[in-house]
Amino acid sequence: MTSSPNPYARQGLFSRYRLAIAIVAPILALVAFSAWVVEDKMQAYRDSADLLVTAQIARLSQALTRELETERMLSVRSLESGSLETRIELETQRLATDERLNALWTAFRLPGLAERMPERSFVITAEQLRILRQALDDNATAQALSTGYGRAIAGLTSLATAMAPGDLSRVISAYMALGNVKDRIGRSRALMANPNGKGEINTQALLVNNAEARAFLESFRVHATPRQLELYEEIVRGQVVAEVERLHGQALAGMLGPAKRRAWEEAHVNLLALYSQVEDRMAADMEQSVGANLKSTRFTFFVVVLGVILLVGLSLESLRRSERRAVLWEEEARKLFRAVEQSPVSVLISDAQGHIEYVNPAFTAMTGYHRDEVLGQSPRMLRSDQTPPEVFSEMWRTIGDGRDWRGELVNQRKDGSVYWESMTVAPVRDGDGQVDSFIAFKEDVTEIRSLRLALELEHSNLRRIFASTSDLIALVDSAGRFAYANPALEEALGPCLGISAQDYFQPPIPSLDDTAPVRGEWTSDLNGRTYEVVVTQVDNPVGEPSALVALHDITTRKQAEIAMAEAREAAELSNRAKTEFLATMSHELRTPLNAIIGFSEIIENELLGPVGTGEYRDYARDINDSGRHLLALINDILDVARLEVGRFVMVEAELDVLEAIHASVMLVGERAKVAGLRIAEHIPDDLPKLFGDERRIKQAIANILANAVKFTPAQGRVSVSAKANADGLDIEVSDSGIGIAPGDMTKIMSPFGQAESSLARRFDGAGLGLPLARRFMDLHGGRLSIASAPGHGTIVNLHFPASRLRWPEAIKPHGTDC
Repeated sequence: MTSSPNPYARQGLFSRYRLAIAIVAPILALVAFSAWVVEDKMQAYRDSADLLVTAQIARLSQALTRELETERMLSVRSLESGSLETRIELETQRLATDERLNALWTAFRLPGLAERMPERSFVITAEQLRILRQALDDNATAQALSTGYGRAIAGLTSLATAMAPGDLSRVISAYMALGNVKDRIGRSRALMANPNGKGEINTQALLVNNAEARAFLESFRVHATPRQLELYEEIVRGQVVAEVERLHGQALAGMLGPAKRRAWEEAHVNLLALYSQVEDRMAADMEQSVGANLKSTRFTFFVVVLGVILLVGLSLESLRRSERRAVLWEEEARKLFRAVEQSPVSVLISDAQGHIEYVNPAFTAMTGYHRDEVLGQSPRMLRSDQTPPEVFSEMWRTIGDGRDWRGELVNQRKDGSVYWESMTVAPVRDGDGQVDSFIAFKEDVTEIRSLRLALELEHSNLRRIFASTSDLIALVDSAGRFAYANPALEEALGPCLGISAQDYFQPPIPSLDDTAPVRGEWTSDLNGRTYEVVVTQVDNPVGEPSALVALHDITTRKQAEIAMAEAREAAELSNRAKTEFLATMSHELRTPLNAIIGFSEIIENELLGPVGTGEYRDYARDINDSGRHLLALINDILDVARLEVGRFVMVEAELDVLEAIHASVMLVGERAKVAGLRIAEHIPDDLPKLFGDERRIKQAIANILANAVKFTPAQGRVSVSAKANADGLDIEVSDSGIGIAPGDMTKIMSPFGQAESSLARRFDGAGLGLPLARRFMDLHGGRLSIASAPGHGTIVNLHFPASRLRWPEAIKPHGTDC
């Protein structure tokens, strides 16, 4: 199975550039229209220019026509009369005709003019005119001569009209017709100037000429423009026209004699001048029209070009902005597509009929269906039997009304397993506001739902616990008011919700606004009971600080504590009385003991004379030993009593550690000798001085050595060692005796405590040696530590702090200040 490609990759060229096409197409249409307008104006200009050229050709052909008419008339007259004068005049006319013919063909040589000549048009050439004249010179008939000239004249007459553009042919026809009228006027003038041999004019020719002049004039009126008619009516009128009409009437009636031929000449000359003026005005109008067309064409061209440039510029700018917006929109669409594709939330899009059109990869991960398997299908394929049909009916009714639907469903995966999903379905509207598709956002909430049920169960359990506990529990919000209170609190102190905690608790409970947990005691003025208060700062679900207050009733415990304190005080008084009694009794006992020891020593040493019986001396020795033992015991008891009552005074000075250890060993040396032991010493010579009470230090070492000797069997090992460094002084006494059980360690360190407490003990002693040694070490800021195990001997370590040592400068270790 393959995933669906990016939909943007399926867009064709037209789809991608449709915006550019939509903008460029009108521009191209406008450019085409502008080109058409400019072309139309240029065509008008070309037509006007063609009109001028045609008018020029018409003038030249008309002039050549007049010359040919004159030459034809002179040729016929020369042929009929054979007069030399006529022949000379004919030759002169032929030169004028040649000049007009050359001018016409020179105009035909203008660029592009020859191609515009009609295919069937006939324009006499110089060679053809030479052949026609040669025929005259060879005595051709007058009819053939007239026909040849007539064909040339007819071709010239139709030339200008045929060359004119379609809509300008009338203008040229009118112009040519006016020229023909002018030619007929000139012919009328020539007829009067050339009478026959009898001095009479050719009335028939004059009548035909007049008829032709009227026909051409009527043709002019038919083809002329209003402006041309206006010019003609404005110029060709008045006395000159009336005089010519009067003279023509007289000539046709045979009443015009030779005397009036001069008047005939002048009238026709004046009339020709009027027609020439009309032709000049018409030519000027045509030139002006051509100039106006040229200006209009130029103006239109520049306006159109400027408009096109501006429009193209604006369109290109609009195209750039639109393309930019399109690119931004497409990029936003791509981002949206990527976001939807990579979204952890399942997205499903269907058409208005509910057929699936799109699903993202999260849908496949959640349901197990690939998108190729669901496209075109209905979302009903995911339904399970655990969702009531009413839920789906309500959902379709809601989205059908154009509203969003939110809810939870139990759907089924491809593998058949069911899951809870939270779904939001929203209608999607088109540009007309009509719903054309639906989009659904789905999220697997099976685990969340399980957690929520677990939290609800836990919350219910906590509420039951709070409701059933006898402790008073309350939650105070950031404003200092109760947000929750369990029934025990309200039962003990009354209702509290909505009340300020400072006003409710009397006296007020301190530190409700502190950040650290606070523990204390509080006695209520309301019921007089004492509570242990624990105030813990917590945050509520919205992150605001709150205080959790828990009150535990300790009234009974406080009463028991008071009773215990009173009993302890009574016991302390009793113990103090005992101690004072022991101190007093020790003093009372020492006085007779000193006497007993002194007198027994005198008897033992026979200081006052010899004793008669040796047994008395042995008895005196036993009395002295017992007294000394009893005195040592009393001294220890007295020291313990002094330490307990705080009457013990230390006498501190610098002492030699080596000498103190030697002295202690000497004190127990005789006892060790009797026990079959030898105390080994491992004492270096470079020990520093020790600042302390020498008597008590010796007493502590001696007590420990005495214990080692006491509990070590014969042939055992007892040793004492010492070492000093920057951390302090350590004196260590080790033996290979019976050892001490771990359970007896506390017992032997208490006054009068012994490992064997029965009356049948194997070892004597009051159990004061180790407690006194430890108390002496405490007074020196040191410590006494014991390492022992039954059957493996004992090691006792006396550690004095470095502040008690006095090093010589020569051997002072690094890191010491003493």
